[in-house]
Amino acid sequence: MNLIKKTVFALVVFVALAFIATSSVKAQERDFSVNLDTSYTVTANGDTKVSHHFKIKNLNPTVFIKQYGLKLSSSEITNVVTRDNSGEEISTEVVSTNNLTNIGITFPDQVVGQNKARDFTITYNNPDVAVISGQVLEVSIPHQANPDEFDQHKVSIFTPLAFGLPTRARPQSFNTRLSSDSQDILTTFENLRGEGASLLFGNTQIFDMDLRYSLENPTNTTNITQVALPPDTPYQRVNYKTLDPIPNEIHKDIDGNWIATYRLEPNSATIVNAHLLIKITLDPDNSIPFAQPDKNLLNSQKYWPTDHKNITELTSGFSSLKDSYDYVVDSLEYDYNNLDNEVERLGALGALENPSGSLCQEFSDLFITFARAQGVPSRRITGYSYTQNEILRPLSFVEDILHAWPEYFDNEKGSWIPVDPTWENTSGGVDYFNQFDLNHIVFAINGQSSQLPYPAGSYKLEGEEGAKDIEVSFSNQFLSVSPDLEFKIVDNNLLNWPVPGSTKLYIFNRTGQAHYNLSLNFTPENNETRLTLPSDYKINYLLPFEKKEVKINAYADGFFWPKQENINISYNDKTANITTTVVPIAFKRFENPIFTLSVGAGFVTLALISGSILVLISKWRSTLRRKS
Repeated sequence: MNLIKKTVFALVVFVALAFIATSSVKAQERDFSVNLDTSYTVTANGDTKVSHHFKIKNLNPTVFIKQYGLKLSSSEITNVVTRDNSGEEISTEVVSTNNLTNIGITFPDQVVGQNKARDFTITYNNPDVAVISGQVLEVSIPHQANPDEFDQHKVSIFTPLAFGLPTRARPQSFNTRLSSDSQDILTTFENLRGEGASLLFGNTQIFDMDLRYSLENPTNTTNITQVALPPDTPYQRVNYKTLDPIPNEIHKDIDGNWIATYRLEPNSATIVNAHLLIKITLDPDNSIPFAQPDKNLLNSQKYWPTDHKNITELTSGFSSLKDSYDYVVDSLEYDYNNLDNEVERLGALGALENPSGSLCQEFSDLFITFARAQGVPSRRITGYSYTQNEILRPLSFVEDILHAWPEYFDNEKGSWIPVDPTWENTSGGVDYFNQFDLNHIVFAINGQSSQLPYPAGSYKLEGEEGAKDIEVSFSNQFLSVSPDLEFKIVDNNLLNWPVPGSTKLYIFNRTGQAHYNLSLNFTPENNETRLTLPSDYKINYLLPFEKKEVKINAYADGFFWPKQENINISYNDKTANITTTVVPIAFKRFENPIFTLSVGAGFVTLALISGSILVLISKWRSTLRRKS
């Protein structure tokens, strides 16, 4: 060789979105210093122009860079241009295959000598950096695979002024200001040091959704079937605009699921159609009560074998829950080839044995098992997650477009925290542990059971495998409704006999929205009437179309026989009226069923005795007539 020199091929591997990292064939000591200045300019339609300005300085006089390459995890990259520091275009080869784009650069000249620098810029358009969904803009830049290659990595993100300032950002050290032309918001991360970055604009997302449940009773007797309806959570508010047919009963289980019960006639089938609005928020709504964890949420279950030796050995090496999460993200590999096949749930052990065959349920099951083994209550959430790129943010269940992710309970915050190890893995490191998004909709919560209840999208009849049970679009308004209640009084019977003064009050929620901490005020028209129900009666929650039963008795002095009286009920600036039976205060003892039964038994005994006496008298009179 005329000169003692080495040609180095540096490969920048782009594993997701706009992530850049370098990997070089190195000498014993470091050969280059690399400074990277990246800008992302997001347009109003979500397309993003990316500019990577590299400055690579030779640290070794015998080494120079001849070629450079980028590998981008999108096949939609367009308008790729490479220029040197003078603005001259450099020939660039671009090849797109299998959702990847490879960019190869061969420099036409040589920059030789210690402290000499290669200065060049690569620009292109990437539709996957930013996602506009409804009213929300998300910008995601995953972490660098080889952060040690960079001495400095400054990132500047330009976003449309219409979206305002970011509501969430990671890392938390950043600067935000108007751009120089006042057309955009400029957010700057001075040095990511290998970290990814994410920005979220907006704090509320509203979905308009249609759900379909197919129910069948193939037996010759009446059967009861239950389905899980999407519930309220601290981060999710639901309004059922229609639910047809209305369930015979609806209740909330210990995990917080809304369970609707339908009675199906023999040999019949029915389809339940639900049209609902769902509001997702970043910050929890403290007015919505949630299920506090109990000891069962630490239990070992079929897919969560917390006491298995492989699990205990691994968790013994974790110092925090974040360690468990990182292990799941780094160890499992999403199996895109399995999406079109019938999915078999592997569980935590199956995920460890076959890490490359994992879908979202394996990522979730392994994290939940680790968390429970570490003494942290955790559970599985199944539902719908909005995505515009099913490579970066895939949906796994093939029955319908469904997704699974875990939640754990944070004792310090006193709340459930959702995380998504699947999407952090598939997106190349977008942080879903410290910051969640507005795309996840809860259909069902699996805590007491690792399998039940099943989410919407799982209720299909034979032959309906291809039917679409979930339709989702965006809405710009969540129609919150005020309480609208219906009241009905029914006599309380004992052995088919009405109990004096004992009645049941049925309270029916006629709206498709749950109401919390509902205060009902009962006022009798007669001031002397006293109710066993508190005058200011509170209902902790009333689910959509739920019917609650309340025992209500009315008593008064000054009369000796039951009479009818009106009771006024007021709630939330509304009033209603019921008519109930008011009985003398002496009847109050009939509230006790033992007393009522005793009185009833006494009447029966008295009637028997009276009847016997009448029979004896009749026989005595007949005897006297015969003797006379």
